[in-house]
Amino acid sequence: MPDSLCTVVMIPRDRFSRAEASYEALCAHTPADYPVVYVDSCHPQPWAGRLDALAAEGKITLIRSGFYLSQFEAYNLAIPRVRSKYIIFLDNDIEVTPGWAEKLVRCAEETGASVVTPVYEEKEPGQDWKIHMCGGDCGVEEWKGQLCYTEVHPHQTESLREDLTRCRTGLAELHAFLITYEILEKMGSFDEQIWFALNHADFTLRIRAAGGTIWVESGASVKFSPPPPIAWQDVGFFFNVWSSERIDASLRNFSQKWGVAISPRSAEWFRRFRRRTLYPIRLAVARWFGDFAGKVAWALFWPAEAVFAWAVATWTRDPNRRQRFEALGPWRAPGLDPARIKAFGQKIFSQPRPLGRELNFDGELDVSAVASAGVKV
Repeated sequence: MPDSLCTVVMIPRDRFSRAEASYEALCAHTPADYPVVYVDSCHPQPWAGRLDALAAEGKITLIRSGFYLSQFEAYNLAIPRVRSKYIIFLDNDIEVTPGWAEKLVRCAEETGASVVTPVYEEKEPGQDWKIHMCGGDCGVEEWKGQLCYTEVHPHQTESLREDLTRCRTGLAELHAFLITYEILEKMGSFDEQIWFALNHADFTLRIRAAGGTIWVESGASVKFSPPPPIAWQDVGFFFNVWSSERIDASLRNFSQKWGVAISPRSAEWFRRFRRRTLYPIRLAVARWFGDFAGKVAWALFWPAEAVFAWAVATWTRDPNRRQRFEALGPWRAPGLDPARIKAFGQKIFSQPRPLGRELNFDGELDVSAVASAGVKV
């Protein structure tokens, strides 16, 4: 029998420098009877020492890897330590809001959802909070004579709206989400061959292929501030998980697994996300030497950043990480038959179909068409 209704698992995402603030918000806005499992992937001091103290006090269950982890690896390490009907996975750079966890659980209880996501809010430097993601869908579009993967994110970049309602959706993000233990056993272990690039899409498709349903709870929201900035203590982790090698490997594995082509612009989108960390340098150059100098600096920084990212990823790579990872006892479950995954991929990606801009996902493939759907990747 489950020991509790819901367990919260906090894992590293892009950086460590926001981890303490994220944990403090979690404690302030989450029921005390929801146990917390914390996965430490080389958090620096003094936060690593604080985690030791919290574990000694019985406030968290601490899992420490000693090397950098992807999201899916962290999930698989945490699951054997969970005994609850529901699990909420939460990144360590997310600020939760009052009632967020209870609302996710209530949605799952009332709808029978396999996965429930909140509304994700995002704030760029100097801007107001906007919707980062509120459900969505994925499919294919024609690009240079080939059908390539694409997705839509309803209401992205809009201000938070009061008229949003709880509903089914076809795509989930991984910053924060609730999942039932039941669907985990059907889906199987998270695919560790896929790091950050399109891991949310792989997760979503496996849930749907396993017969699960995904809902957005519009009454729950969490706040996400993407890099930049990153602190010096974040550099090794950030450039390791977002290395070009891992971006390319993730996209290649996703493409082979689901039988869908990935356009070159998708890989470029993920590299641009990594390069955002240099944007403050461009602004500083432009401020001191003019906008033209800023543009020149930006053009020069791109190849320099690629070399820097490669050097950091190479320097921080652990040749024995797979053996060390398996020794930690990750969760292993067979999950979906590869033939079922291939068949579901064929069903989703064999031909273009309307991808709706509004939250009216009515079934496996039925999404109302709305003009000017916003394509993300």
